Amino acid sequence: MKKWSFFESLFFCGTVFTTIGYGNVTPVTKYGRIATMIYGCFGIPLCLIFLSKTGKNLTRIIKFFWSFIRRFYYTGSCKKIVLPYAVDDNFNLPPIVALAIAFVYIFFGAFIYTRWENWDYFESFYFTFISLSTIGFGDVIPDHPLFFLSSFVYVGIGLSLIAMVGRLVDWLIEWLVG
Repeated sequence: MKKWSFFESLFFCGTVFTTIGYGNVTPVTKYGRIATMIYGCFGIPLCLIFLSKTGKNLTRIIKFFWSFIRRFYYTGSCKKIVLPYAVDDNFNLPPIVALAIAFVYIFFGAFIYTRWENWDYFESFYFTFISLSTIGFGDVIPDHPLFFLSSFVYVGIGLSLIAMVGRLVDWLIEWLVG
């Protein structure tokens, strides 16, 4: 039985509460599995709440900048824009903007992973997509624990962006149904 390093333990905790579950680091003892289930009972709901709130805040930030860009486009000047500008919680961001931001984020992440890992662009893109969609097969995983915290931040923000896209889907369904 292999003893986990600190970074392997952090990686395991992250895969449990984000529900990505790559499968390369798993508990093998009865008590380790019990602890994992207890940790998951508390960690998964907390992570989902965090991602939901962060996704909502990211939506608000993006809507603020989108409003700023639209006002600049229509007025031709930043001088006519009064800050701070209030942003409501209704999802009225154009769907194409939300989707574009999510895909740019995935493309950007793939580029970063080509620098951090010994991966080509397709393998990096595959990893970011599989991670952010929470599929997490475990066939491609980062080898460099030095970048673990940066990777964790990237995935956390990415999951929040996916939550934002989830709000988009919810808004679209409500709009279509009526």
